Amino acid sequence: MQCCSYLSTGLSALGPISGMMSADQKLLDLPPSAKLVFIVLEHEEPLTQKQIGAETLLPPRTVRYALAQLKEIEKISEKIHFADARQKIYEIA
Repeated sequence: MQCCSYLSTGLSALGPISGMMSADQKLLDLPPSAKLVFIVLEHEEPLTQKQIGAETLLPPRTVRYALAQLKEIEKISEKIHFADARQKIYEIA
């Protein structure tokens, strides 16, 4: 059937299927706080959550939410902070 040929190509009538969005498009769709955290990490990685909060002047809860969203789209990675195992260090993936 020609009327539904877009289904086999992974495209919908409105554009790419959301599961096939590029990582950059997903980053653009994030809220401003997540974009700010990403930019800070680009320039000053690696940082702890507390350091990110100090650099961005965002509240701790907003920083946690932004980091969770960035981890979800695999734009950042987290590692154990060896000087203080209670903290994690974040950097661009």
